[in-house]
Amino acid sequence: DRGQKLYNKVSEVVEAVLLEFDDDLSTFERLLEDFEQFLTKSRRRAEVTEKRTTEATEGRERLQHARQRAAREIGDRLERQELPGLIEELLRKPWANALVLTHLRHGEDSEEFRDAVKFADDLIWTARPKATAGDVARLQSALPHLAKRLRTGLTMVAYQEEDIAKVFKGLKQLYRSMIDSQYREQLTMPGLVAKPRPAPAPVVTPVALPEVAGASGEDIVAAAADDESPAAPVAVDEARLRWLRDLKPGTWFEFCDEAGNRVRAKLSWKSPITSKFLLVDQKGLKVADKPIEELAQEIVAGDTVVLEAVPLFQRALGAIADRLRDEKGHGGGDEGAGEAPSSASETG
Repeated sequence: DRGQKLYNKVSEVVEAVLLEFDDDLSTFERLLEDFEQFLTKSRRRAEVTEKRTTEATEGRERLQHARQRAAREIGDRLERQELPGLIEELLRKPWANALVLTHLRHGEDSEEFRDAVKFADDLIWTARPKATAGDVARLQSALPHLAKRLRTGLTMVAYQEEDIAKVFKGLKQLYRSMIDSQYREQLTMPGLVAKPRPAPAPVVTPVALPEVAGASGEDIVAAAADDESPAAPVAVDEARLRWLRDLKPGTWFEFCDEAGNRVRAKLSWKSPITSKFLLVDQKGLKVADKPIEELAQEIVAGDTVVLEAVPLFQRALGAIADRLRDEKGHGGGDEGAGEAPSSASETG
């Protein structure tokens, strides 16, 4: 009871009974109604906070999963071949970000996501040297669709029209430099307005991607590699894992926090992606999110326990009864008789 709001309210009710009650039983009805209103408001506030906490945690996890999937798709392709700098940057940055957004909006098994991954393969093919008339013709016939798809993806990740034009211009320069000179003049790039002028000499200098601020300019592949750290293998009894997987949201745990304090938290949500357990306090605020294997290890070690669903006052009365039995067993001394139980875990 952080802040002791519940404790203070209970104390207020008890004091009111002691001071106000004589023989009018309506005092109890009035105090009970006031106390129930307090509990209802507290519960509603906690439910709203818990929902927001769960949604935020779920959103972060979905984003992380989408980034990792996009990084794998692009990283695997970059490892297999050496690409011109412009094409590699396009894949690493804006197109990887487009994959992330497509994953979040439509899912990794969607047709939209498969189409976005296929575009990466098509773009990689365009970066290969074109030394025959057939290659050039194939490139020329593919460019309108690729240009439209690329423009859609760049717009999705907040590229401005000026930046998109720079990308298209850079691609045209890149493709012209890779085409055999006798076929070079056949190439036109959709999206660029042709200007009457003599054919330029081949451009062989590297073409850079325009600098774009924000997430659109982030190298998803490099960021995902930095985030991923191999987890040490954990040996956990499968029966224990199945038992944990079957626990319902609303189950309460007691465990040690980083400072070594015993804290209580409720299971709010189980991740279908990573199997992490989101634990919140009675106000709905996040206390921890623990991988299921870590939680199982802590339970086996006795560092974490699952609390029984026993009503608050029943736990309190049980703790008092246990204390009285302990004192009687020690000779019925008065020492400590007035102390309140420090934790409901004393109920056994």
